[in-house]
Amino acid sequence: MKTALRRTARASALLLVLFGLGLATAPAANAAAVPAAPEELELVAGADLSITVEWEAVPGATSYNIYRGTSSGGEGATPIGSTTELEYEDEGLSPTPIYFYQVTAVNASGESPRSPEDASKTPPPIPTGGDVPGVTVGNSKVYYCKDAVFGGFDWFQTLSGWFPSVLGSSGSESPGDRVADMAYADEGTMTFNNVVVPTAGLYTLAWRYAFQGGLFPGVNNRQMGLKVNGTVITSTQSFPITGSFDVYDLSALQVRLNAGVNSVQQFAVSDHGLSRVDQLIVTPATASSPSGPTNLRVTPGNAGATLTWNASTSGAPTSYRIYRGTKSDGEVNTPVGTVGGTTTTFTDTGLQNNKQYFYFVSAANAVGGSPNSNEVSVIPTATGGIPAAPGGVAAVGGNNSVRLTWNAVAGATGYSVFRGTAPGGEAATPVVTSATNSFTDGTAVNGTTYYYKVAATNAAGTSPSSAEVSATPSGGGGAVLLSQGQPATASSVENAGLPATAAVDGNTATRWSSAFSDPQWLQVDLGATHSVSRIVLNWQTAYGKAFQLQTSANGTTWTTIYSTTTGAGGVQDLAVTGSGRYVRLYGTQRATQYGYSLLEFQVFGV
Repeated sequence: MKTALRRTARASALLLVLFGLGLATAPAANAAAVPAAPEELELVAGADLSITVEWEAVPGATSYNIYRGTSSGGEGATPIGSTTELEYEDEGLSPTPIYFYQVTAVNASGESPRSPEDASKTPPPIPTGGDVPGVTVGNSKVYYCKDAVFGGFDWFQTLSGWFPSVLGSSGSESPGDRVADMAYADEGTMTFNNVVVPTAGLYTLAWRYAFQGGLFPGVNNRQMGLKVNGTVITSTQSFPITGSFDVYDLSALQVRLNAGVNSVQQFAVSDHGLSRVDQLIVTPATASSPSGPTNLRVTPGNAGATLTWNASTSGAPTSYRIYRGTKSDGEVNTPVGTVGGTTTTFTDTGLQNNKQYFYFVSAANAVGGSPNSNEVSVIPTATGGIPAAPGGVAAVGGNNSVRLTWNAVAGATGYSVFRGTAPGGEAATPVVTSATNSFTDGTAVNGTTYYYKVAATNAAGTSPSSAEVSATPSGGGGAVLLSQGQPATASSVENAGLPATAAVDGNTATRWSSAFSDPQWLQVDLGATHSVSRIVLNWQTAYGKAFQLQTSANGTTWTTIYSTTTGAGGVQDLAVTGSGRYVRLYGTQRATQYGYSLLEFQVFGV
């Protein structure tokens, strides 16, 4: 290391001399900057005495250095390894010490500051349990969470322990007052493999739980996932704060169980999982509560925000409840509004401009409530100016059609599309007004060149027009991008910041990511039936090894148009043949220990 520093010093001195003689020129002003420090450091301990270190990609980085120590701040000056990947497996460790890690990003300009420190022990506990029979109480079966089998263990340095964990609680109704702590492990699981019911049918699964703010102040709703017999039921079951680690409440959902033995798993969707989970109570259901609303969207306004969502598909909701907070999972327990069961929009007023708000929606009927929708956030803005002109406008000709897409505009509540048949000849009246940032012009005629401009609108007025684009439809095909900006839903999300809609927003800086389990799916509603000829999957590092691409006319009955068991990730540009209004990626085997994660899911056709 000292030799390298002396060599660098000599080279620097030589360059100064050459600059003075005019024999060398200074580096370009736009040379790449030293990258930022990596963030979101995660450690996964393996049973083979290894620890895998993972982090988020850093723009401009060409490689990463990994530093390790056995005391906080003791990682030292020399990296233990370097990689161009976003993870590093540190092997041959000992089960005795706690290991501390930091990561830096590197490029030709230098090395970044170090990431925040993270720590872990190895190996994690060996999972046991999960097969203890339930106890009959009335017409219910009660399963004690202390008897479950736990997985996804994470070492939490602040409390010097492995989580999920079993600990005592004076409010417990289980033997020995022992309960499960599902906090701090963002991949933690608690599984009962011996949930026995006499007949197949609808059952209510109720979790008895408790938590207070603890290390997550302001988090009023801790969300957890539910998997039954290997299928993810939801990743947004709501557990409102009880105010104390020893004051318990119930959170219930309805599921269909098979006659005989079933598997029920609660899994974490973030590191602020439930602090105390006492019992799983299984009871036959006599009527159905609603399924959860999906695809929640929000549009900012002046001191307000307008929310829209897709209706529950089962359970006949009689109302929807809207919850608001000022941080993720910080929605208060009392809804800020309630609308009827046939209404799928709500305008929230009296907000503070330039302040961020978070929302989710749930459905309810006389039987009970649904899982939550996805979470969305918004920053209201003051009325005082019209929105900016849309950018990124693109037009692609199809068969007697032209497909237009553009970038969403902050503060816009709608868009007007203007068309003409000569440059600058767009009519004064728009051919359509759209609530989304895409439009298919189905009145175009093959062989005619059409010119388009787009303007954004809100309560304050209409923006200047966008730059003009043109396209010529033809009968030769010309598949267009059908999926961008269309409604998208998924079987699950890793967290509220990685929604299904991020896979069809035309922005590779955002992504959808599922829960860490199989199977999972992502689907897009094209708005009408289309012939589909091409699908592009732009994977993040967590990709699908085995999956199918499917189409459907109704979102219920699916036809497979592509299937593989050897997916390699990256960008997969696939030629397909099919038709439908709905197109779905159905993953059956992940290539990594994480979920399925797509930067973009693009469907082309006519």
